[in-house]
Amino acid sequence: MSGQFHPTQNRVTTELLEGLRRFAHPTLLIWAAENPHFGPEWGQRLLADIPGAVRLKAPLETGQLLMADRPERVADLIGGFLDELPAEQYGHALAG
Repeated sequence: MSGQFHPTQNRVTTELLEGLRRFAHPTLLIWAAENPHFGPEWGQRLLADIPGAVRLKAPLETGQLLMADRPERVADLIGGFLDELPAEQYGHALAG
């Protein structure tokens, strides 16, 4: 995916952002604060570009593989986000 954001791949970047700009569902962005390829400015940009983005969490002191490096922390952030949403916003399967 890093190639999609690379400056020499502008066509792919534009296509990716166009789709994200139409995604109006509640979205949590979890960003690795020390990601060497996608710095914090990318998280801020996506927060502004995705209509459904409601929160950006970037406290994770890890590189780009944050789900592998800090799986418990990522799971906690996602769980907390889902707990705050009304069940009808994320489907009956999770409403349990």
